Amino acid sequence: MKILLLDRPLSAPVSVSDRIDMMADSSIVLPGKPVFLPDEGEGFSASILPAFRIGRLGRSIAPKFARRYYDAFTLVLRVIPPCSSDIPEGSAIVVSFDSALSVGQWISVDSIPEVVTLRSDIFLHPISFSRADLLIDDTISMLSRYFTLKNGDIIIPSLSPAPVFKLAVDTRVSAAVDSFNLLDVKIK
Repeated sequence: MKILLLDRPLSAPVSVSDRIDMMADSSIVLPGKPVFLPDEGEGFSASILPAFRIGRLGRSIAPKFARRYYDAFTLVLRVIPPCSSDIPEGSAIVVSFDSALSVGQWISVDSIPEVVTLRSDIFLHPISFSRADLLIDDTISMLSRYFTLKNGDIIIPSLSPAPVFKLAVDTRVSAAVDSFNLLDVKIK
């Protein structure tokens, strides 16, 4: 299983020049399980991101057929380590350490409204964005030129729209899209 993250602004065109990070499957924390922050240091932060699950094997997928290749949607909590002079920027440690990605409950892609409203106890106000702004079909098409997409792979098409926030031990982070409570994780 692969987890692929595109570092592009929401609604910006998908490009091969976008930074693509690949996370190890050991980075995943399953729904209902706590996130254990690494022992060294404080100052971890996080962001809540939309994610899609691949439901079918595919390679070199045209954008008009991409919808056939993903079957589920969720929110993920991406944990970001504090800046450190010991870890160079772009290192796999920054992106892919154990427990770096808490995955929420999956729902059918057909359940997602055209305008997605993201609510969390972390944000002061709900965040709304268009489902079309995620450009998931273009993202899958571009990625499938370089990676064989397989059942269970997770695609995170943008590192926005939600802001980055500080994490604290013994807190709970929850998030919902419209009426679906997708993410609920305890930080330890």
